[in-house]
Formats: sequence, C-alpha cells, structure tokens
Amino acid sequence: MRPAAKRDGAQTRAKIEREALHLFATHGVKATSVRDIATAVGVSEPALYRHFDSKEHIAREIFEQHYLDLTQRVRAIAVAPEPFHGRIALLVKLFCDLFDNEPDVFTFILLNQHDHLQFIPDEEDYNLVIAIYQLFAEARDTGQIAILDTNLAVALALGAVVQTGVFMHYGRLGGRLQHYAPEITTSLLRLLGAKQPNRM
Repeated sequence: MRPAAKRDGAQTRAKIEREALHLFATHGVKATSVRDIATAVGVSEPALYRHFDSKEHIAREIFEQHYLDLTQRVRAIAVAPEPFHGRIALLVKLFCDLFDNEPDVFTFILLNQHDHLQFIPDEEDYNLVIAIYQLFAEARDTGQIAILDTNLAVALALGAVVQTGVFMHYGRLGGRLQHYAPEITTSLLRLLGAKQPNRM
C-alpha cells in the first residue's frame, strides 16, 4: 500500500470512530445503523466495511480504546504523591473534565458500559473499577477511610460522579460538571469516612 493511501485509510478509520462515537452517545448503539455511520462519515457502506466487520466491532473498539485510556489516567492518580483526599479531588476532577470536554466519551463509556464491559479484562491495568478498588483498598488498609466494604466504596464513588453526570445530561442540573466538583469531593470523602483537608 502506498504511504498516501495508508494515510488516507487511517484518516477515514479515525473519522468513522469519531462519527460513530457521537452517534452511539446520542442515540445508542442499537438505534444507530451502519448506514447512519457511513452517511455521517461521507462514505459508502461497503467502504466502511473495509475498516470494520460490523457496527458492533466499531462500538467495541471505541469502547475499549477510551475505557483503557480512562483507566490509565485513574491509575496515574491512584499512585500520585498526594494525600488520599487530594487523590479523590483529582479523581472527581478527571470525571468532571471528561464530561465537560468530551461529553460523547463520558456518555458512551460510562452511561452505556453494560454491553461492553464483558470484553474488558478483569485486571487493574485494563479495568477502571479494579483500578479504583485498589486505591480504596489501600486507603482502607491504612486507616484513611472508615468504610470497610471496598466494593461499596467504589460504587459510591462512581455513583457520585456518574449519576451527577446523568442529571447534567438530562438537564436536571445546569452549567459545567466541574462547577460541582468541590461539593462532590467533599460529599464523597464524608461518605467514605475519610479525613477532610484542613481548611485555613
């Protein structure tokens, strides 16, 4: 394959992923057809099939790509040289920034994750839930949080940001999600039984 053709193919594939992500986030995977994606990209359906075997293949690849990226960012926060409350603040900020700056990614991977998590390895390097679990397990074992059930702690953490994002998505809350980050952080630390940062 000539370099120009290879480059054009990569650009087309990237555009397919970008347009499909927006359609999946807006309408859901089931309600989005291959024709919808091809039309948004500006290619024929046969041309699209040269890059992906099926709509499900597109959805799975997009999910794995963005889910892994988010997991790696969570893992970086988990090992950051910050006190626990500082890492929780960074974690909340990460999810709020994702909602505000990449709403399609937030909506697709966090609000439509159930159909795709089966393809994610149950390992810390790949699984967002496991990465957060490890952070909270360490905090529990070192007495930084009072809550003993680590799975419950993870559920509370994800619920605090994801459910707030759902309310934003449907217009029950206005503005940017980052606006609510300090209150989400304070509430989550309280739920976990964690020490709050000292205030001057």
